[in-house]
Amino acid sequence: MVQKIPLKGRIQGGASLRFLSVEVPVEPDRIIPFALVRYSIEDAPQEKGLRLDLDKCTFADHLEGERERVLQNAGKQIVQVVAQELRHQFFEAIRSGAIKE
Repeated sequence: MVQKIPLKGRIQGGASLRFLSVEVPVEPDRIIPFALVRYSIEDAPQEKGLRLDLDKCTFADHLEGERERVLQNAGKQIVQVVAQELRHQFFEAIRSGAIKE
C-alpha cells in the first residue's frame, strides 16, 4: 500500500521548483525507507518523481544548478512531514480501536 501525503505549501521550494506530494510505501510487516516525491518545475508537474531516502534524508536523484541546492535543503523537511503524518495516523488508529495497545 502507498500513502500519499500532500506537500503543497508545506515545503519551501525555489528556483521554480515546487514539491507537490510524497508517496510512502506502508507495509504492516516491514519498513521501507524510501519514498517518491512528486514535484513541478515552472508549475509543470514532472512525470517522474524523485527518490528520497527517508533514513539519510537525502535524494537519490539529482537536478541541475540552483534546483539541486533547493532539493537538498528540502530533504530533511520532507522527512519531518512524513514522520509527523505517519505518527498522527498511528495515534488516530489507536484512538479508534483499529490498533490495540
